[in-house]
Amino acid sequence: MNPRISDSARASLLNATLIWFGALELYQYAQDVIAPRPASKARSHPSARERHLHLLKEVETRYLKNMEDVSESIIRAVGSLKRPLAEYLSLYMESFETYGSIYLAAPNTKWRGRELIDRKDYY
Repeated sequence: MNPRISDSARASLLNATLIWFGALELYQYAQDVIAPRPASKARSHPSARERHLHLLKEVETRYLKNMEDVSESIIRAVGSLKRPLAEYLSLYMESFETYGSIYLAAPNTKWRGRELIDRKDYY
């Protein structure tokens, strides 16, 4: 609340921050699916969801009702993505472990352009 900005700018920043914490929640969820943390290991920071809800409660703006609607939408969207994300990770985890360049098929076409050679055309 310290920056001296307009109420609409504050609402825009809050909106962006709520979305960011939604994305962070998905990241944390994926991280827990890939390598679950032991329950005994303490967390050093509040979860993304806790931060999200705390900001919604603490930031003052006349657009609060709109922000509450945005918050509910983000929470629903994140919730709807968790299960498909876990399923995808369980089936295709090796695709995230690939190192190197990935080339699209059909070089030298109008939509793709000419074939580019690694370490020759990319420097």
